[in-house]
Amino acid sequence: FFLLAAGMSHERILHITTQEAWDEGKTKGEYKTESLESEGFIHMSTKEQTPGTLNLWFKQATELLLLHIDPSKLISKLVFEAPVGPHTETTNKFPHLYGPLCIDAVIHTQPISRASTNDPWSIDIDDK
Repeated sequence: FFLLAAGMSHERILHITTQEAWDEGKTKGEYKTESLESEGFIHMSTKEQTPGTLNLWFKQATELLLLHIDPSKLISKLVFEAPVGPHTETTNKFPHLYGPLCIDAVIHTQPISRASTNDPWSIDIDDK
């Protein structure tokens, strides 16, 4: 695995969520997910990983929100790790955030949608 300590600079990472979940996090002052409770971390993706993540894990959704995150503003530990299951040394490592996401680390939010769950996710990720 690769550890990116809080406060270090790195290319932005993304988190896929709903507007409702993000609004709740902003109200509480920090964003948490069910996976933080059950697995100990919040799932994140790089820009390149996000389309595959959407098509694998968000098959039933038509409207979501991408959180664009500046890793240098994170307080919780960010670790790049291979996904659970069989993998090799060349397997893509995914960013996992071991703690709540501080609201200030989110530098941009991007609503995304598709017409139907029968359509694959195909999005242009903002570079704002």
